[in-house]
Parts: sequence; structure tokens; C-alpha cells
Amino acid sequence: MRGIFELDFDGNVFNHNNSPVWKNSNNILTTGVNGRLQLANGLFLQWGRSGNITPETSTRIVFPVAFSASPMTVVATVDANEAASVSVGAGTNTGISVTHNHPDDRPIMWYAIGVV
Repeated sequence: MRGIFELDFDGNVFNHNNSPVWKNSNNILTTGVNGRLQLANGLFLQWGRSGNITPETSTRIVFPVAFSASPMTVVATVDANEAASVSVGAGTNTGISVTHNHPDDRPIMWYAIGVV
């Protein structure tokens, strides 16, 4: 697009009016069951799947990469076909504590957003 607003992409860099606003090399992405996305502005998203956790037992999940402070938000769910709830508590920059009420030992899938 040309004119007052100019946005170009060369396969690696998005430029707005000839100034880079996104470079693939400045943004880190690892994908899979456990992964992360680090944006150039410092926003950091991580996700993962724990091993089996015993019901009604507070268990610590350690983030693969520490945030600079406690994450802004964490979402967690029991990896099961049946309904169950998860309580998330005691969050720090290095991890969270979770408890679930599924009747069986089950993994927890989690997602956290913060900054690095």
C-alpha cells in the first residue's frame, strides 16, 4: 500500500513508513505442547502441560522461563474429557500452584501472560 500510510513486508520485516515495526528475529516463538512467544516489546506468553497431578493436592508448576514479575494472568484447565475445576494460586514470576478436583490423577494445561 502506498500513500500516507505505507506498510511493507519483505518476508522478515514489517515496515511502516520505512520504519521497522516487526522483525522476525526480534520475536521468539517455540511451539508445541510446551511453548512460548516473546514479542520485541517485552510481552511474554508461555503455555504448557504438567505431568499427572493428584486430585485435591496443591502442586507447584514451574514456568520454563521466569517472568520479570508475577504474570499478569494465568489460565489453567484439567486435561480430561470430564468436567473438573482448577484453582490457581500463589503465583510468582517462576511458577504457580494448582489444585484440581478431577477424581483421577490428571495433567494441567496452563497459559500465562507477563513480561520479561
